[in-house]
Amino acid sequence: MRNKIAIVGLIVLLAWGLEQVVVSPLQTGKAYPMYSSLRSDPLGALALYESLGKILKVERLYKSRMRADPGPGTTIFVLGVEPVAWAKLKNDTLKQYEELTSKGARLVIAFLPVSEPWKDPEARPVESRWHIRFTYKKLH
Repeated sequence: MRNKIAIVGLIVLLAWGLEQVVVSPLQTGKAYPMYSSLRSDPLGALALYESLGKILKVERLYKSRMRADPGPGTTIFVLGVEPVAWAKLKNDTLKQYEELTSKGARLVIAFLPVSEPWKDPEARPVESRWHIRFTYKKLH
């Protein structure tokens, strides 16, 4: 009888552990990258997604954005972008983003705050191609 109780207890403990390891991170969103619209914690954009969904038609983009066919009036949000990596994007990648916007879509990019990583403006193709200038917060 004790063995049966111990086995049932272990099965219940195993089920609870699996729920904590597998299901709980998916429910809270911690299994998804920062600024994902699937995350419900402060590092996610689920609240933004749901809020926009109350007034507009919203969709998550699970396929490559470069293969997407956005129509006029479409807005693509790219959230939590590391500006250092974005500034180093190659011209081919920038051209793909330009093709998306040439079809009438808008591109909204939300960068993470960082300190200025380097002083070489030649290493930032996006600044010269799109005529934008990155600014960085000053270190105290």
